[in-house]
Amino acid sequence: MKETRKQIIGRYQATGRGYGFLIPEDGSGDYFLPPRAEGGAWHNDIVTAVPDAQLPGSGRQTASVTGIVERSNKTVTGVLFRHGRELCLVPDSKRLPSQIRVVGRRAGLRGGDRAAVTMTAYGGRRGGKPMGVLAEVFGRSGSRDAAAAAILYQHNIRPEFPPEVLAAAARVPQEVPSQSAKGRLDLRDRRVITIDGASAKDLDDAVSLEHDRDGRTVLGVHIADVSHYVAMGSVLDTEAWSRGTSVYYADKVVPMLPPDLSNGIC
Repeated sequence: MKETRKQIIGRYQATGRGYGFLIPEDGSGDYFLPPRAEGGAWHNDIVTAVPDAQLPGSGRQTASVTGIVERSNKTVTGVLFRHGRELCLVPDSKRLPSQIRVVGRRAGLRGGDRAAVTMTAYGGRRGGKPMGVLAEVFGRSGSRDAAAAAILYQHNIRPEFPPEVLAAAARVPQEVPSQSAKGRLDLRDRRVITIDGASAKDLDDAVSLEHDRDGRTVLGVHIADVSHYVAMGSVLDTEAWSRGTSVYYADKVVPMLPPDLSNGIC
């Protein structure tokens, strides 16, 4: 009777050099995937695989992909180029296939533009080409702004805030009314100095230095009073949770809260 080989589920890690690795989801040791053993999988896909032989001399276990459970690269960023009548995209990641054919709307697109496509076909062993439809154009590939915009897009980081979130932030007064100080520690009579310079991406940290009654030096560290202005469960709170953190890149920042708060009253 033919022996049934166990099936493994894990994440495929491409190297861009023909071979790759399978990282099992059960936390067991990884497997080496020789060239042409990826079974049409792309980098970071969740796949099924079966073990093969051990590599001579190393004892390392090899495997072959048998199926794709979940695709990871639903959108891909890269640089457009024309190949005859075809328009293709060369992915930014060297771990992905070298060319993706752009189908659908192509009017006005130029070779050398940095863009993103939404994948419609991933190709495979039968020779089909990977294909995708245009999702976004960021500008010329040599532009720093285009490169930064592509990175943000690939990681689903949104520089813009929804209108309702901007409206909620705009309703917050930019000065502290007298009634708003009740129940809060008021240090406005102290000399508190910001440690964020003129080129800082956000303004939310400060220090103070003074002597107590015993002559000891007391260093005060002051941070933005965000919780007073962002009510739990509000649209501002929900948006902040979805973003998780501010994102700093190049000479810019995508803040967790709208600038009226992050660089304003907070």
